[in-house]
Amino acid sequence: MDVKILLLISVPIVGGILGAVRQFVLYPCRTVEWKYTFGLEYRDKRRAVRSARKRRQRVESENRKRVAAAERNVEAIRANGRERVRELSGKREELLRWTRGRPVGDPLGRLWLHEHALLIAKKASEEQESPDLMWLAGLRVDIKFATDNNFIKLIDRNKRRCSIPYPRSNIFSEEKVQEFVDRIHNQVQEDNDFRRDQQHRAAEIASEIERFKTETAANETAASSKLAEVTKERDAAAREVDAAWKEACDTWQELTGRRPRSWWRW
Repeated sequence: MDVKILLLISVPIVGGILGAVRQFVLYPCRTVEWKYTFGLEYRDKRRAVRSARKRRQRVESENRKRVAAAERNVEAIRANGRERVRELSGKREELLRWTRGRPVGDPLGRLWLHEHALLIAKKASEEQESPDLMWLAGLRVDIKFATDNNFIKLIDRNKRRCSIPYPRSNIFSEEKVQEFVDRIHNQVQEDNDFRRDQQHRAAEIASEIERFKTETAANETAASSKLAEVTKERDAAAREVDAAWKEACDTWQELTGRRPRSWWRW
């Protein structure tokens, strides 16, 4: 027999067998009472089972999507809150991180002036990789002229003291030492202004973090209440359709002696 002809014959047969199996699974009955599964006189009975099953599946699907959407909304609010707080906290930490800043003018011997710190090298005119450092915040600087050396005297905010000698010469004249000390004084004032602005901005960010935390908590509470409401509605709807499905199954079982399967999705 030609293969094409064989296929034309077998496909409808297989389709018919599958359709019959499907019908029997959806509307089970005793093997000797096929009329309940296939008979036209029981079509309304089967329609009642089908309607209850479809309604139950539809309500379950709709409520599952609603609850999932409400859960995603709660999690999105939490995630957004965590990310925003992390971002603001990082910005505040970066703002308050102390750095030496850029160099301000040329060094004088062992001293290298930066925007926010004074570096003390071990050797003159050689900025080391790990020099001693004094922050300009709270730094006090003075100058003392002597016969052989001029001294720049430093006291930082932790009361550490340092005295840097400058032998009298054309390289370290009184005018150059005085000019460098004046430059330190001026930069200390600029650093003080910078620190005040920095603290003010940091306080603003801290307030912004607290405001955002409060807003996030309120939004999360509202979203959680909505989730609880949707969950309650889902449970109520589930009880209703479950009761209707049970009633339809009870009716069919009384009629046929077999109970329809609730999980079948055909």
